[in-house]
Amino acid sequence: MTAMTLLTEPRSDRCDRAREALLRLSAEFDVVVTEIDLTGREGRGLAVQHAVSAAPGLLVDGVLYSCGELDAARLRSTLASVRPIGG
Repeated sequence: MTAMTLLTEPRSDRCDRAREALLRLSAEFDVVVTEIDLTGREGRGLAVQHAVSAAPGLLVDGVLYSCGELDAARLRSTLASVRPIGG
């Protein structure tokens, strides 16, 4: 299972698109997505810790994967490349 943390801002079209993309990918891959608001204490702490420069930020297994507009095709390719054989 892959843990993803989506760091979002309220009223953000980019965050909405990322949320929708992760929902689609979660139907295909064994991922668990947690969404955290960047305006809250936990979100601000994660943003500082991982140097998130733009919303949305995406952490994959605790490592910064992207900031700003999510490239869903690239993420899908990454997930497919680490899928266990026969998975």
